[in-house]
Amino acid sequence: IQRNFNVPTTALFFLQPANQTRFRFTKKGEERIEARAVWTVRYQEVQRPTIIRTSQGKDMPVTGTVWIDPTDGRVFKTSMQITIEGRLGGQADLTSDPGGFGEVVRRQRPGDPHPVFGRERSVGSSASITVTYRQDQRLGLLVPAEMSEEYQGPATSRFSGRDTVTRITTRATYSDFKRFETGARVVIPK
Repeated sequence: IQRNFNVPTTALFFLQPANQTRFRFTKKGEERIEARAVWTVRYQEVQRPTIIRTSQGKDMPVTGTVWIDPTDGRVFKTSMQITIEGRLGGQADLTSDPGGFGEVVRRQRPGDPHPVFGRERSVGSSASITVTYRQDQRLGLLVPAEMSEEYQGPATSRFSGRDTVTRITTRATYSDFKRFETGARVVIPK
């Protein structure tokens, strides 16, 4: 799976003033995160073309939830989901598109030792990314603490030629953040 949207701060990009009109936001409730009252706000991308697209330009609208402190707007958690349809089955070889997420390309290969036979069916490919943030005392701001990802999509086994649905889960943790600064001075030659 090739993807360019699995960056911890991707969902924060959707909250930028320039992107807010692309989404519908709905307050779903209130929760507590580390004793702090937060609003759970659901978002759904409604404008086309979408921000995230396959390498072939196919729209991949996102939905998700953000956990926001209503007093100061700080975001403590984000969740993002993307779902698109793929096809499995039929008399064709199924190969994942190397340049896209979840798109399936059908090619008939003469003499293929593992042709795929059977009833063609639609299978959803999905990505789900959840990021939690924590206060970094040294920097004085919220930073990503953990990102969990789950990807699911159609595939054909290279060994048996059978259709399968593959699921991949990952977890990344972040620590030791640093502020990078630079300085300069103007030297006028004499």
